[in-house]
Amino acid sequence: MLVVINAFFTRRFRLFISAISATRMAYTILVTGSRAWTNRALVEEHLDGVARLAPAGAAIRLVHGGARGADQMAAAHARARGWHVKSYVADWVRYKRAAGVRRNAEMLADARPDVAVAFHRDKSRGTADMIRRVRATPGVMLVLVEE
Repeated sequence: MLVVINAFFTRRFRLFISAISATRMAYTILVTGSRAWTNRALVEEHLDGVARLAPAGAAIRLVHGGARGADQMAAAHARARGWHVKSYVADWVRYKRAAGVRRNAEMLADARPDVAVAFHRDKSRGTADMIRRVRATPGVMLVLVEE
């Protein structure tokens, strides 16, 4: 009986350690940006730059808001690099005008990024909201790119 219990706890401990290792070995980049953003080269340059900061052997994960402009450019670049991509799309039908800020809060809390890259143009309110949120979040580096 004691062997069975030890085997059970040993297996659970291994699964727990594996989950911790997997979490630590992922480097998460959050992208926020204006829908009017058109400079693809600047998106690619900054994403490649922050990706170089990832620990050796870490899987790179990109999260974004799913909007046209900077978000879509970043997602396409990340897929081309073989990074994992996750989109947090705002539910405009359900939350109306509050959808963007609700999505921003969820994305930041859920993804727990290492770095956020903000492509800010034309006084985009959604991007400005995410910049404020990232600045208020300890441990998340912010790269602000303005055009």
